[in-house]
Amino acid sequence: LFDGKAKFVSEYGSVGIPAYESLAKMMTPDELWSSKNTLRPKMLNVPIDVAAYAYNTFWEYPGLMSVLSHINQYVDQDPRTLREFIDDSQVYQAFIYKYATEIFRRHKYNTINGTRFWAFKEFSPGIHFSIVDFYGVPKMAYYSLKKAQERFSVNFAYKEALEAQNAGKRLSIPVWVINDY
Repeated sequence: LFDGKAKFVSEYGSVGIPAYESLAKMMTPDELWSSKNTLRPKMLNVPIDVAAYAYNTFWEYPGLMSVLSHINQYVDQDPRTLREFIDDSQVYQAFIYKYATEIFRRHKYNTINGTRFWAFKEFSPGIHFSIVDFYGVPKMAYYSLKKAQERFSVNFAYKEALEAQNAGKRLSIPVWVINDY
């Protein structure tokens, strides 16, 4: 994304688990998080009903593995509660929407002439790319995208935002001001 040269960007984003209250409408308490769930994903080892989550996730099992992988690699390798698990997923999704949007705005008209993220609101209950879930509850990504799209925005152009930084390394981060007034 950082060095992208597209003329128009469409369908960018990431999947985020909906709010606890919304997720609880889609699955039973035991499916959501329970020590009764003995078949656990190797990544994260969280006590979720893998089949129930996969059924409710885009692309089923590969989609669920994508969500688990992003949480594990970039946010938290040991979520201890269902709410932490949900928050971890939403933190990653919010970061991706904000990071990508800020990049695209910095390339505005040089070369990017427009953007379209995927998707605003879920059309069915589930774990999808949307920033507002099926029940109308905004995810964290809704607020990060809103902030990134403000008419006046200050952001930091740092390519390695999700990478580990070596101690003692000089850190230089360009600051960008975007003014659409």
